[in-house]
Amino acid sequence: MEKKCDLRKRRKELGLTLAKVAQKAGLTAPGVRSIENGLFRGKLATRQRLAQALDVPFRSLMTDEERRVTDAARVPVKLEAFMAETKMTPDEVWAELRRLGRG
Repeated sequence: MEKKCDLRKRRKELGLTLAKVAQKAGLTAPGVRSIENGLFRGKLATRQRLAQALDVPFRSLMTDEERRVTDAARVPVKLEAFMAETKMTPDEVWAELRRLGRG
């Protein structure tokens, strides 16, 4: 299992400023700072872009619940794309998987 990523630590390891990470991820510096500080998680698509900008596995930016949902699916689905397309929350995806007998 991927360990969770400390965004600030990783950004500093790479020698990047908030502004540079924001630019690479297509976000604002205050938005990146808020995610780094744990004020909010950000949407999955946002965290996917942060993962790419910081060269870390996307899974390392997922919550435990999001990991359980993707593990339960046991298929190589891009969860963020699926959720964006269906407008489902992680809890709704998990409930649907349980309903289908896959969770």
